Amino acid sequence: SLLFGGRFEHYHLADLTESKPVFRAGLNLQAGKASYIRLSAGQGYRVPSIGERYITTTTGNFGFYPNPNLAPEASISYELGFKQLFKFGKFAGMLDIAGFYENYDNYVEFNFGYWGMDQTVTKNAGFKFFNTGPARIYGIDASVAGEGDLIKNLNLSVMVGYTYSVPQA
Repeated sequence: SLLFGGRFEHYHLADLTESKPVFRAGLNLQAGKASYIRLSAGQGYRVPSIGERYITTTTGNFGFYPNPNLAPEASISYELGFKQLFKFGKFAGMLDIAGFYENYDNYVEFNFGYWGMDQTVTKNAGFKFFNTGPARIYGIDASVAGEGDLIKNLNLSVMVGYTYSVPQA
């Protein structure tokens, strides 16, 4: 099966006006009776929220500080995956393994620091969003899930997953 989609996004927030088309495509192939290969590519786009750009607030001894210069984040991602269904007696499940690669422009990070003139813990210490520049994240994701009777009156349900990722800014 082949999947293709798109949308057009338009934002206007104070001094920020952005318009951008965003696309996604995917391909799923049945490689065997219970084996599947998938390939996908897609764009991501996120405009900073009002809170991230303009609102100052506190909770306890820490604050959340605005960044009016925060720029929209854009990305493109790719995935290549393999899914294998299996059955042992009355126990059925699947194994899924995928490699992924994501490339970001204007990557947004949430950072802790002192954002005011007073450098004490109880004043001006807190969190703020920043564009950290280009970034890339790649890795492998694997999972196994299954359910069924192992023996009479003993049903097992399993879901185990692991993701290995390498973030680079």
